[in-house]
Amino acid sequence: MTESVSPGKMASGLAGVVGAPLRFTSRFNVARLKCLDHARLYINERDGKNYPSVTTILQHSRRDDTALQNWIDNQIKVLGFQGYRDEMKRHSEDGTRVHSIIEEYLAGIGSDIETPIESGKRFQPDVSGYSNRVKNMWKSLESVVADIDYVAAVETSVFHDTLAYAGTIDCIARYKGQLKIIDWKTSKRRKDSISKLFDYPIQLSAYLGALYSDNRYPPEVKPTSGIVVVMYEDHPADVVDISKAEMEEAWEKWLVRYSDFQYVLDNGHMPSDSS
Repeated sequence: MTESVSPGKMASGLAGVVGAPLRFTSRFNVARLKCLDHARLYINERDGKNYPSVTTILQHSRRDDTALQNWIDNQIKVLGFQGYRDEMKRHSEDGTRVHSIIEEYLAGIGSDIETPIESGKRFQPDVSGYSNRVKNMWKSLESVVADIDYVAAVETSVFHDTLAYAGTIDCIARYKGQLKIIDWKTSKRRKDSISKLFDYPIQLSAYLGALYSDNRYPPEVKPTSGIVVVMYEDHPADVVDISKAEMEEAWEKWLVRYSDFQYVLDNGHMPSDSS
């Protein structure tokens, strides 16, 4: 059944109405979800329902992926099709390994907001067994994680009960004195401004919206802004701040992508620009 839902505020902590009411279905067709390529579903233990992931929704709701396709075509031209697939697999695996190192490091910071552990006294992960690529990406990140002194959550799942989607937040932590929702990214190309982040701000706003909807988390661990941290093999990591206002703007874009995703499920294709 389709119902009219005005998203209104993302949460009481994020002021402002985020756009005109859109038409949302309260639940997705699970059979159609499972037919999508690379669809990831979460099971919400509170209602037993399948929720599509944020990344699945974004992947299947791109109206214009020309820039991405041009980059893929260029990579295939340079590496060959199989070479491109192998490189993407290595990149994904190395990203997972770096995430594991980050988790290990953050576990040594602790969750005592009043008595943070100084960066010089923290447990340091052993990266000697990793590839040079992974070692270099961790080195790229070291100065950033040194500015984190309190960790509220790491690799934690969140569910938006009203919009029926889910995702995994990389980290919620205090960075340079401010509580932030944090997303770790790896890249070969510099991404040092919000204009170069493609869908990352939208992804982060979707996670934040789900965090505010998820009553398992207390108000004190719900920030209103975030950072996207992009690490490299050959350059110090870039920290791109997503302000409260930028997060609200990204949330509006997320609602449009969410609506487009529903259209794809119902019709098998993206809506036209005139829809």
